[in-house]
Amino acid sequence: MQPAGLFQQQLPLGLTEQGLRDLVGANRSWRAVLRAAGSRSAHQGRQLRKACDELRIDYGHFTMRTWTDEQLRAAVATGRSWPEVLGALGFAQNSGSARATVRRHAARLGLDMSGLSDPSVALPADPFTAAPELKHLRASGAYIVAGACALAGYKVSWPLEPAIYDLLVDTGTIQRVQVKTTTHRVDGTWSCMITHSSSSERAWYTSDEIDFFGIVDPELNVYMIPVHVLDGHARIYVRRYDAYRLPRLAVEGLTASNGS
Repeated sequence: MQPAGLFQQQLPLGLTEQGLRDLVGANRSWRAVLRAAGSRSAHQGRQLRKACDELRIDYGHFTMRTWTDEQLRAAVATGRSWPEVLGALGFAQNSGSARATVRRHAARLGLDMSGLSDPSVALPADPFTAAPELKHLRASGAYIVAGACALAGYKVSWPLEPAIYDLLVDTGTIQRVQVKTTTHRVDGTWSCMITHSSSSERAWYTSDEIDFFGIVDPELNVYMIPVHVLDGHARIYVRRYDAYRLPRLAVEGLTASNGS
């Protein structure tokens, strides 16, 4: 046996080796030991168990369960919340590990747990209640174009380093795609600026820099226009390029056999 007091400075809760021996001898579970020491921390329980292993303190008399199946049935049947059920079985009411243990045994017995609430846990606000807004279209454009290309069966990549193009699309050869969005309406169509800033001036994209423009309008139509088609243009009206608009996904004929 190792010398008494060797682990005194390492034990949590201010316990000495002899104090730990006394607590383990007087109780029948780690939960009871922690409760007697004034703690509910599962982490401190693991520390105490490790210390017992190293100090060869026998805890073979501990029982893994201090409640019966009938007590579990009664607790689930009468409890209105998980803290009530755990408390009725002698657990700390907010113990996650205890809840997992009770859930496992309740499932084994086929008990209905759907009515148990947890009032101590605040439900997070739903982050997806906001409606889409056109003010976010510019930030979303690359994702919309990437999604349209992926739905068409092409592999899409993002440049690892800052580049003049936004996406790489594998159509058999790698196409460099510059994404543009527009919310500016002129004469019944959408007008889109397709130049970029270079120092203090506007500059045109060239075929040495990109292969396609991926243009997204506020109706979420995606146009994939070869850069050479737009040579010399600073602004375009997208209705003139309808031949380059990607088809919308047709869902009317989809069945379960088409995938989920």
